[in-house]
Amino acid sequence: MGIIKLEEARYPQLDTLDRDQTIFIVPVGMLEQHGPHLPVGSDSIQSEARAQVTSEALNARRPNLNVVIFPLIPLGVHPVELLNPSFKHVGSFWVRHKTLRDILVDVGLSIANYNFKFIVIESGHASPMHMMAIDAASKYVSEKRNVKMFHVNPLVGPIDVTEINSMLKEPIDQAELDKAKFDFHAGIWETSRILYLRPELVDEEYVKLKSTSLEKIEDIYRRVKDKDWKGFLGVPKLGKKDFGEVSLKIYGERAAEVILKILDGAEIPEVEKWFQKISVNDQKILDESLYEMERRLEEDLNLWIGENGILKRYLGDLQNEGSH
Repeated sequence: MGIIKLEEARYPQLDTLDRDQTIFIVPVGMLEQHGPHLPVGSDSIQSEARAQVTSEALNARRPNLNVVIFPLIPLGVHPVELLNPSFKHVGSFWVRHKTLRDILVDVGLSIANYNFKFIVIESGHASPMHMMAIDAASKYVSEKRNVKMFHVNPLVGPIDVTEINSMLKEPIDQAELDKAKFDFHAGIWETSRILYLRPELVDEEYVKLKSTSLEKIEDIYRRVKDKDWKGFLGVPKLGKKDFGEVSLKIYGERAAEVILKILDGAEIPEVEKWFQKISVNDQKILDESLYEMERRLEEDLNLWIGENGILKRYLGDLQNEGSH
């Protein structure tokens, strides 16, 4: 059947899918400010696009393979500006890591309940707790249901900007491109992809934005705390539509290669995440405080539910009806 959007399929179509030759791709997005020039749904737009290009690459390599694209889950964990309490602009709406983990556990189990064996999570949002929520859900479902569920983005790894630049009709000046070595948030990568996917959503003033260049990945924690930080980390003014197009194509091909190896029996590899490579502890301190905040909220929520007894009263009413 090729590529199937789950919400558009009818159950007789889904019933016929070969469980050994069907892959579910679940795109996970995020609502997060992306500087003054990109929409808050940039991560979601890119996740859906990566799911599509990956599906197309899989279909091109193996036409007999069924790829089912799950509807976007537009929720993520911890926006980057949490590192800068003085950044007060409206734009980021996020959930607790436990919430995302539980959603993905439920989604994974619901897919596995129909005996499908391969579930791929596609998400480019890279906060540590976000990635760990995906990993926890994937490992739990994989172990409990004897399936292969995994987060593909870290397995693809970084794509060299020089490789992309060499494929452009009008390459970017190398000296300028060198400034984008650690382009982390709403810079050349994301600006280029949104210019390609949804150009009408990009503020044309992006070409005038001053670069927030990073010499090393640890500089994230220094630059994001600048008093005049505008919400991006990188060089958005270098954004080009064809850069976005080529980067997505390369990503799709490499993701398909990773997925097919696992489909063919390879173990899901363990890879070191970007935040495990840094020496500064700013992120860990932030995550510890956020985890404690989540724990207190969970306690308060459980206490409130216990005191108000909404679900308990409902279930109690059902039990009382059953006893009549």
